Amino acid sequence: MNLHALARHWLVGCALALAAVGCTSLTTGDPRHPLISIEIHNSPATQIVEVARQVFEEAGYTCRQLQPTDMRFEMAGSRWNTLFHGDWSSGDGVWVRAKCSLEYRSAADHVLHCTPFYVADHGDPRFETEKAFTSLKAGPYKKLLKRIKARCEAPR
Repeated sequence: MNLHALARHWLVGCALALAAVGCTSLTTGDPRHPLISIEIHNSPATQIVEVARQVFEEAGYTCRQLQPTDMRFEMAGSRWNTLFHGDWSSGDGVWVRAKCSLEYRSAADHVLHCTPFYVADHGDPRFETEKAFTSLKAGPYKKLLKRIKARCEAPR
């Protein structure tokens, strides 16, 4: 392979990588379009909310809001989160926030929605900004929602 062909392949690879990383179609910050959803059957809303709190706290999150229509869980992000999604010059670090809500289907059937965010300038009402996760990074939250579903639907 000559030098020109190698350079062309390298440029195409870089362009594809940038397009994949910068693709906004993989993100959602709109509460009407949550990133992750799971159906939970045969469980009242109060049980689902309480189990969600337990599961998120076991995973290291702090509960900030706990109502069926608005559940919020937060934890300090990793150094990688700060490097890629925050202002690493300030040293404050990025936080991770999971916003969850429960959609009513019937008295015992619900859909639990969750959208995780990176939060820069956490706690500063003037400058705090949220950046929704991409679907590529949603795996850990899918596992948390599956754990919530399994506990709620377990035989009593």
